[in-house]
Amino acid sequence: MLRCLALVAVVAFGPGVPIATAPPSLLPDRMPARYLRTLAHDPGGYDPMRADGVVIDLLLGDLLFHSPHILGAEARRAGLSCHVCHPNGATNATLSIEGVSDRPGNVDLTTAHFRAGADNRIADAINTPSLRGVRFTGPYGRDGRTASLSEFVRDVVSNEFGGAPLPPAQLSALVRYVQDLDFVPNANLDARGRLTARANASARRGEILFTMPRPGFDGGSCATCHARASFFRDGQVHRLMSGHPPSPHALDDGFETPTLLGTAESAPYFHDGRFATLAEVVAWFDDTFSLGLSPTSRGDLTSYLQAVGAVDRREDDRPRARRMTDTFVYLGLLVDGDAREDRGIWTAAIDAALAELARHPRADAVQAAIGDAETRLRAVATRVNAGAPLPPLQPEVIALRRRLIRLAADWSGALQEPAVSSAGAGSPRQ
Repeated sequence: MLRCLALVAVVAFGPGVPIATAPPSLLPDRMPARYLRTLAHDPGGYDPMRADGVVIDLLLGDLLFHSPHILGAEARRAGLSCHVCHPNGATNATLSIEGVSDRPGNVDLTTAHFRAGADNRIADAINTPSLRGVRFTGPYGRDGRTASLSEFVRDVVSNEFGGAPLPPAQLSALVRYVQDLDFVPNANLDARGRLTARANASARRGEILFTMPRPGFDGGSCATCHARASFFRDGQVHRLMSGHPPSPHALDDGFETPTLLGTAESAPYFHDGRFATLAEVVAWFDDTFSLGLSPTSRGDLTSYLQAVGAVDRREDDRPRARRMTDTFVYLGLLVDGDAREDRGIWTAAIDAALAELARHPRADAVQAAIGDAETRLRAVATRVNAGAPLPPLQPEVIALRRRLIRLAADWSGALQEPAVSSAGAGSPRQ
């Protein structure tokens, strides 16, 4: 995982914070699939109105993950959020931030760009990883320095971005949401990580090569570090001599073994994103460790890695109405759960709804309803920022939530796209 994780550099929300949305240039052209473990088991179970503590935590974490308001001032100014760097939990290979990125997909958080005291005077940009399956992929940081995800996030907050820590309940909710980001299914593999009948002959030959002991690996094999029983990783840090130590005697060149699952959507590869393809990765290991692979063997091993790293869902295929609804349900947090008394959460949820209304093409048939919804949301936001008591605003928020979900269905229909039912407040958020 990326040392910065692009998760949280938390500051107080503060009153009157303007809506911050990511510029289109920061987002990938094709949004990766949204796939959450909870919803794979219970597609209707993400409705906060069910008053389920687990659901509330996940929805709160979802909002924090998608909101620029939880990041530091410079990140907010740029419209960054966890979701921008890790769209739907995957990786944003096109992300490039001036002064921070040395190539698309890389970010160096050890500069003064986000926090003056973070500059280590070393150019060490790190490739942004996928967060899918993160509950199985500790330790954290490309160099595996931290065992606990919560501890890692707290370190990011204070040392990477210099922000104030999240309240414990919000930190827990964000970590829980990140842990809920699941590996995307892959029909090439069975439940034990073995190739299925769908894999081609080249991949099957590559599987044999993958498990073959080699002198260059001190008698080990590729599978020694990328063990299929532990999600194609060993949870260890290894010195491959692929890094660039800051001094001749430094040992800062060990990196945690990454999972091979989902590599189809996590290019480029290596901690610094130096390789665009898995074939280049195979060639590097062959040359560096004198594996003696023939061109055919290189191709077969690459085919195996591609089979293991394949994903069955490449894009976010939710209908427009569902994508809208999946943002509008954040408003449920304002009437249920501990966050209902937090003005920062009110600001974040309302701004997310306003940003969602601005994100989609307008349709004449619902233009009046869109304008009315925006006016009502801004009126609530004004009162929240002015310090008005929150409980009296909750009935209005409930009504707005219902109105927005109906609008999502009507709007999608006006654009001739599949729509979810207006009763879909608990619709699948996959």
